[in-house]
Amino acid sequence: RPLTVSLNAGAFDGDSIWRIKHLEVNDEYLHIKGKDLSGNHAQISSGSLQLDETALKDSYAFYFLPIISSGLAQLDIEGSLSASVSFQNNKISDYQLNFSQVNVEHLPETGVQKFAFKNFNGFLHSAADSVKKDSYLGFDHAWLFETIEFGQIHIPLETTPQSVAVSQTSNLPIFDGELLIEKFRLDFSEKSPIVEFD
Repeated sequence: RPLTVSLNAGAFDGDSIWRIKHLEVNDEYLHIKGKDLSGNHAQISSGSLQLDETALKDSYAFYFLPIISSGLAQLDIEGSLSASVSFQNNKISDYQLNFSQVNVEHLPETGVQKFAFKNFNGFLHSAADSVKKDSYLGFDHAWLFETIEFGQIHIPLETTPQSVAVSQTSNLPIFDGELLIEKFRLDFSEKSPIVEFD
């Protein structure tokens, strides 16, 4: 299928330091734009990348299906994804990640269906100044191993470039009751990730 790659004002300093003023990659499934990129080897030290809204069904089938395990190869995926990320001082300074109407269903040829998520939506973002931003994740319905069913949930989150945390208690319907998620925090600011959950 057609593939277009555009690069403007690219330069190399020595063997490993590089700079690209503008980069654009476009094929049938993905449209990625880069601006003011610089880095060392494969590490991006500064600049920004943007992924325009893409259909997950096509991207999954072409980019992920050939390299994943046989268990995950039996997935039916629908919905869309868009994203952007900026880098400063060899770290992610801010990002946006938007999931829209995502359905993921395990469809084995034989045996038990392992999981399914219906109408999964989410918006995660952060700012370069590390001020906490309001984000969310949620879905309408989900189940595991055809026996454990989860009802609708909307989880408000606070996000920074290095952390994700639940901002208020969320109720996840399960069986004939609820699972209360009072605390969840995932922090990548230290050498090892920090996880808290109640």
